Amino acid sequence: MARFTPHPDQLPLNWSDTQAIEVIVEQRLAERFEAESFQWRFRLVMIETVMMGMLVLLAGLLLKQPTMMVLRASLLVAGSCLVGVDGSQRHRNVPE
Repeated sequence: MARFTPHPDQLPLNWSDTQAIEVIVEQRLAERFEAESFQWRFRLVMIETVMMGMLVLLAGLLLKQPTMMVLRASLLVAGSCLVGVDGSQRHRNVPE
């Protein structure tokens, strides 16, 4: 039975030192999650924006309000939702 030989480009790990391996894995995961966090935050903001705009549009049309007024109101709500989240994120990392 042949012994397993790793690929030459593979990171050599000493499996007896589990603490060092955990640190390496945690660093790589932290870098990956930090890179993906912007994409997820953007997705959530866009979903919230669309939902709020559609909610105002649907409510206005069901209440038989003038169509142009409802469209304008839904665009204003969606726009303020999009800008409001950006403004609130700016002060999030300020230490107290």
